[in-house]
Amino acid sequence: MIHPEFLNLEIYSIYASALRLVGPEKQKNIVELSGEILFSQLKDKLQLSNIKNPVSLVKELIKYLEQVGYFSKGEVEEKSENELLIHMYGATCHDAVVKLKNEGAYPPHFCTTLIFAGLKKMFNINVELTHLDLGSKEKPYHTVEKWKLIK
Repeated sequence: MIHPEFLNLEIYSIYASALRLVGPEKQKNIVELSGEILFSQLKDKLQLSNIKNPVSLVKELIKYLEQVGYFSKGEVEEKSENELLIHMYGATCHDAVVKLKNEGAYPPHFCTTLIFAGLKKMFNINVELTHLDLGSKEKPYHTVEKWKLIK
């Protein structure tokens, strides 16, 4: 099993390299493309084509990310038809994300990029991240993202 400390170092190294080589806008494109590629690899494996509504897709992918240890717990809070709060507890890449964000990089939250790509691909929904709270500075970290679903 991979240790979270090593994973953070590797994630930071990859995305900091991208930021330095191609700048912030293209680094953001790399992060988003990685979500699209990840979604295409998981779509059949997880039988996601059978899902009929966007919130169910979000919940299914969060469940998968819990199972593989990406975070210890994820929750979806429906604020309205087009607004979700995503709670992530104990995300393994938290340290790398905070460090990259502080350096001006687009944060490589695998959960976020994966689900944004899935919503776009399956339901033609774009998502605007309207609030990001990286939460507590002590473990277990609690990150909250506010998503606006745009059809």
